[in-house]
Amino acid sequence: MRGTHDMRRHGRLNLKLALLILTIVISSVIISTSLSCTIRTTLMTDPTDLKAIILGYMLRDIFMPGVTVLAALLIITPIAKRVVHPITSVSDAARRIAEGDFSTRVPVRKGHRDELSEMARNFNLMAEELERNQMLKKDFAATISHQFKTPLAIISGYSRLLEEDDLSDEDRRKYAALITRESGRLVKLSSDILRLSRLDGQEILASPTGFLLDEQILQAIVRLEPKWTKKNIEFDIDLPETYYYGDEELLSQVWFNLADNAVKYTSDGGIISVDITRSDGWLTVTFSDNGEGMDEETRSHAFQRYYQGSGASDGSGLGLAIVARIAQLHGGSAEIESAPAQGCTVKIRLPERTFAINAENQDTSAY
Repeated sequence: MRGTHDMRRHGRLNLKLALLILTIVISSVIISTSLSCTIRTTLMTDPTDLKAIILGYMLRDIFMPGVTVLAALLIITPIAKRVVHPITSVSDAARRIAEGDFSTRVPVRKGHRDELSEMARNFNLMAEELERNQMLKKDFAATISHQFKTPLAIISGYSRLLEEDDLSDEDRRKYAALITRESGRLVKLSSDILRLSRLDGQEILASPTGFLLDEQILQAIVRLEPKWTKKNIEFDIDLPETYYYGDEELLSQVWFNLADNAVKYTSDGGIISVDITRSDGWLTVTFSDNGEGMDEETRSHAFQRYYQGSGASDGSGLGLAIVARIAQLHGGSAEIESAPAQGCTVKIRLPERTFAINAENQDTSAY
């Protein structure tokens, strides 16, 4: 309704302006015609009245065009200012942004829906995005510095302790194990950062292929067998045969991360449930455990980069962020349901994509 009202108002203004210009032009034509008639009458009645004839010609050929041009300038000048001012504002704002002032914004005339106002709004959207990216870069640098600082400090400290001659063999082994653990954290953190950086720059699936999703999930669980057998964890698995078309390598990372988290936070002797369900063209892969669960604050920040709950100590804080990004690249989503002492359930929703298998050459094609 508001846009329609603005269009009507601008339409009325344009109509008034057109009528005003038309009035000036018609008046000039009428006056010029009248002067021409007067000159002809004078020439017929008194050809010797040169003053009147010259004055008539001057009025018709010089004065009236001058009045018309002056009137047009008086009308066009304020209009030109209204057009040029927003463009100048955008130009000045662009220069300030180029100099590094990403907080710069262009004033937008309220209630206006013309092209210049739309340009100003789009410019402000661009400036907001640039400012947001700049803040993300600063936060990224600060976070990376903090993430690397702790393990590096531990490695440095225990390395110095290992140089002591009177150190017992037991302490030496303990310190070496700590250095190995923190080195592993650095390797994992570096790997996760690079992986997430590549995913951020990716908008489409680079190498989709057809594969059995249920087998892929089972393989991720089997890879973690030493961990869950050590904790005497049982798996309740319901994975019907599921053909899927997507990025096999990326999705393999999703199931490994989810299974690893479930094993990590499930108590000894616990149970982890994994299943695949179909509904309305969507596949839902669910990992559920009966571990310690999460409070609301931890749950709401679970997919945030570098966020680690109170119980996390050896992760990078990027595992679930990677999971969410990969699901997003497949046109899906990730969500968490959890509460303290009630375990945790992670659901990955993917658009159902099947494929046909050619048994002779193992080629696959999505449909």
